[in-house]
Amino acid sequence: MQELIMRLTALLYESEQTLQELLDILAEERRSLMQMETARLEDLTFDKQVLHERLQVASCKYRQLLSLLAEAVGVPGATTLSPLLSKLPQPQSGELRELQGRLLKLGRRLEQLGNENERLLSNALSTVNRSLDFFGRIFSRSATYSGNGGVTSVGTAPRRVCGEA
Repeated sequence: MQELIMRLTALLYESEQTLQELLDILAEERRSLMQMETARLEDLTFDKQVLHERLQVASCKYRQLLSLLAEAVGVPGATTLSPLLSKLPQPQSGELRELQGRLLKLGRRLEQLGNENERLLSNALSTVNRSLDFFGRIFSRSATYSGNGGVTSVGTAPRRVCGEA
């Protein structure tokens, strides 16, 4: 059981480090969004994918270790760490409880920053779409009532602004 606790603790510390790296990348992504650095955003997207893959692997290992530990302490079927903490010896349970709290706090911060970045990106794309619609209306004419009563767009041929060819 001690080995399982040590492996689980090490895995959670590794996950904490990965979540912190992801948090740093999301903060950098926010700066890049605000400064419209599209090349940097592409690099950050790749970095985020690498960290997400690392977290998925850690999550699979976590579920396996948690299942083995749950069997060892007599709480089979436990899917979270919380019910197991009271069954573990004191120094390890306290360390795991503290680590669990930090991981939950990091998770909430990641969710918050991810939502903020999503809103920034959504607003930027909305602005681009409104601009494209505006220019589309300027450069095309619409016949208000066509044959079946709907609005149809009529494309115009390119025009010269002055008489020079």
